[in-house]
Amino acid sequence: MGKQDEKLIEKIEKKPYGHNITFEELEKYYKLHEFYPEKQNSTSHVHFKNLKTGERVTVPKRNPVKPSYIKQAVSIVHDDE
Repeated sequence: MGKQDEKLIEKIEKKPYGHNITFEELEKYYKLHEFYPEKQNSTSHVHFKNLKTGERVTVPKRNPVKPSYIKQAVSIVHDDE
């Protein structure tokens, strides 16, 4: 994991959640924690799946990401550790 990845994780996990986090940043955060987007035809939401556990998360594709989805991401990632 590089320095940029560490900064991204720190930015997302900083409380209060949701200060100008883009969808692309959240997507990278999920990928760093082994949640990958599932293939789908153009929709307004993206489904991320953990290939080890099979757990799925749905996130609307909009900028900035609402704080509730940031909090959900942090909670799910830390529950899997």
